[in-house]
Amino acid sequence: MEVMYKTGIFVGKFLPPHIGHLNQIFKCKDMCETLFVIVADSKIRSKQICNDAGIKIISAKTRLKWLKKCTKSVKNIKYLLLDEGMLEAYQDHLENWKNKLNKILKQKVDVWFVDKNYLDISQKYFPEYNFVGFDRSEINISATEIRNNLEENLSKIISPAQKYFRKNFKIN
Repeated sequence: MEVMYKTGIFVGKFLPPHIGHLNQIFKCKDMCETLFVIVADSKIRSKQICNDAGIKIISAKTRLKWLKKCTKSVKNIKYLLLDEGMLEAYQDHLENWKNKLNKILKQKVDVWFVDKNYLDISQKYFPEYNFVGFDRSEINISATEIRNNLEENLSKIISPAQKYFRKNFKIN
């Protein structure tokens, strides 16, 4: 496949990272010279998400480490952490969110890969970006679905994270 973009971004919470995320990351990296995978995290919000699901808090650094393990042989993927602490939720105060994103990127982005369900809102609030929407039904799983039924969906979590869940939640 011919590289279509110099720099792309793929943003997510990855709580937990799953095979759908990984599938999309690999598709995106084939379209870019450099793909930045950005783990966006608010410690307060992540704590709430994990508590609601009855799981131990998983730090953004741990999620990033798991993703890196799965892509360590891929040269054109770089990882960044976006600290959403002290920011309102995603759709509120987007100007502040965008400023934090631009501060960590430090370079022009040619494309932002986003779930097609978020394409309209992304284009509305970030008109300066070129967006490519993807359909996540190819691997139909979400982190919410995994958290809500961990044991049944364990095989859909990326392998480095599976070890963590097996150990910490006594899942076979």
